[in-house]
Amino acid sequence: MVIEMNMVIAWTVPTEDTGMEEVIVNEPIYATEFADKEALLNSLCSPVRNWFDSKFPDFTDPQKLAIPVLQSGGHLLLCSPTGSGKTLTAFLSIIDDLVRLAMDGNLKKSVHCVYISPIKALANDIQ
Repeated sequence: MVIEMNMVIAWTVPTEDTGMEEVIVNEPIYATEFADKEALLNSLCSPVRNWFDSKFPDFTDPQKLAIPVLQSGGHLLLCSPTGSGKTLTAFLSIIDDLVRLAMDGNLKKSVHCVYISPIKALANDIQ
């Protein structure tokens, strides 16, 4: 199975000549290095690590590619088959960040994340 992930960052900027905006797109960066289970578990805070380890035998290949990108503050577009752990990938990084803030006493009562569900069925599953 070949799994491809890429990250595309695009933004608009006004040009000096016309004042009109043009889109600037970075070339895609493809993630190719799979993190191993122990490295990923060690990158999570203790409560999240313990929960994950008690619920799942291992990270999926898409998770092994994507979680390090998210933990480093990167942006990505993860394309992989249904059931391969894309949603958990997104939420695991968010939950880990929130738990760390709470453990440090720095979790403010505010919006920390907005997740836009691509399909209604997934939105129902998350609720």
